[in-house]
Amino acid sequence: MEHKGHVSFEDLYIVPDVFDTLLGKVWVKHLEINRNEIDQNTDNDIQNEIFSIQNITYIEKHFPEIFEQKVGCVPNFTIKLKLRDRAKPSYIPERNVPYTLREKG
Repeated sequence: MEHKGHVSFEDLYIVPDVFDTLLGKVWVKHLEINRNEIDQNTDNDIQNEIFSIQNITYIEKHFPEIFEQKVGCVPNFTIKLKLRDRAKPSYIPERNVPYTLREKG
């Protein structure tokens, strides 16, 4: 990843579009991203930039584990997520499966 002349080689996780993106603390530190600058330039509508990858087959072949549809675990690693003072939590309830689509058992 490159940002304003700073380059960082970190782990990148590709997630389906239904999930929000999260830029890790290591990325922010190594790319020297100023959080205050981001807050000033960001309104309530966050838009993600989508970059084109010319050869997805190469990435799928060499890094198949990032395309697995499963939740993983990082062993021996603890994380703390610190939120800004005015951050508001949100809860999205589980969706019910329509009756006609439920498995018959």
